Amino acid sequence: MALAFLRYGVKDEIPTRIVRGNDSDKLYKVRGNWWSSFLGDLEIATRRSMIPGELQSETDELCEWIKGLTFGTDEPESLRTTADIQRANDFIDRILAATGFADTPLDLTDLESPNR
Repeated sequence: MALAFLRYGVKDEIPTRIVRGNDSDKLYKVRGNWWSSFLGDLEIATRRSMIPGELQSETDELCEWIKGLTFGTDEPESLRTTADIQRANDFIDRILAATGFADTPLDLTDLESPNR
């Protein structure tokens, strides 16, 4: 499940520099691309009825919240916080646990490729 990669294959830390897509070390959850991927995965999982019923309402609310986020400006509201990242991580953990993916080993050995 792609959510497992988004949860465990991307760094939670907030870097002290602006991270660009062509950086060799770019796998951070503060990036707008991570949030777009997260939103896309949630929407696809919803369309494919992969979200457990008890989490669907919360999934819809989270998707709407993500759609309202801004990125790429110098304004403070466009910067993701540790709390934002923790909210996403907690929700991914709940989905993985509810769908049985939490116990599935995730091979991250090939994630250091600069092409990712």
